[in-house]
Amino acid sequence: MRHGGDLRPAVEAYGIAAEDWLDLSTGINPHPFTSGPDCRDSAALTDRRLPDPAQLQSLLAAARSAYNVPADLAVCAAPETEILIRMQPWLMTGDTALLPTTYRSYREAWSAAGRSIQVHAGTGFGTLPPATSIVLVNPNNPDGRVIDRKTLIAGAQSRRAPGRLIVDEAFADAHPGISLVPDLGAADPVIILKSFGKFHGLAGLRLGCAALTDTGWQTEMRLQLADEAEQLDAILTSTGLEVIGGTVLFRLVRHPWAAELQDHLARNGIWVRIFDEAPGLVRIGLPGQPAAMERFRQALGGFPA
Repeated sequence: MRHGGDLRPAVEAYGIAAEDWLDLSTGINPHPFTSGPDCRDSAALTDRRLPDPAQLQSLLAAARSAYNVPADLAVCAAPETEILIRMQPWLMTGDTALLPTTYRSYREAWSAAGRSIQVHAGTGFGTLPPATSIVLVNPNNPDGRVIDRKTLIAGAQSRRAPGRLIVDEAFADAHPGISLVPDLGAADPVIILKSFGKFHGLAGLRLGCAALTDTGWQTEMRLQLADEAEQLDAILTSTGLEVIGGTVLFRLVRHPWAAELQDHLARNGIWVRIFDEAPGLVRIGLPGQPAAMERFRQALGGFPA
């Protein structure tokens, strides 16, 4: 399974209609942003017109404020992070090292461009030549590993042209204190990727200004997600599963029968993510509503620990 969220294999394999699944295979917030008049206006959500220049500037200003982007740094909007990942090997020169992650997109992008990206063991940058670009995900997927800002800044400042530091902060919005953005200067050879849809629960819906500027919703949601992650941990540990990482949007567990666990939950209409490249690991997203949490608890309780 390349990404979470694709129910087609599960629907075909288990004969359960898509609408009857509880999809926990993603790291997307199960409580999508819905406050503000723009989101309550169905016409606003179905408007397919391209944004005019003023709307685009408003979006960029909202993003700059929401992500605490210093005034001398550039902000660029894109339809989705995947596009930016696919563009990178075509725009960059020199060698590139990828810190361990389960994202296949980076390796696939470099391969499609006829270039290589070497996986660099560990999180230290000292052994990498200064001209080598470094790509990492922070927090990482799926273990939630976080590299502190001081280490990242040091790694960035050790780069020499054409070397750059590229940090994918797709899951950082739920943990804003780890973002590298506020620490950057114009001379730092750093590119930060942000993913609007995961924290705001609006994957595939390309809007932004209202959600990015609603700081009250963001604060309340971070507290709610942290509480629900604790509830999920309690369920997982009570059934004998070992929680070894994750973020407030997903948890990572280890079990020798990972494929059997996925199959057991699937027979109960619950889809979780396992990894071909990391047997024994299972990533489980937040169920969301209390009824969904209870449905997951009951289904998991029937699995032999």
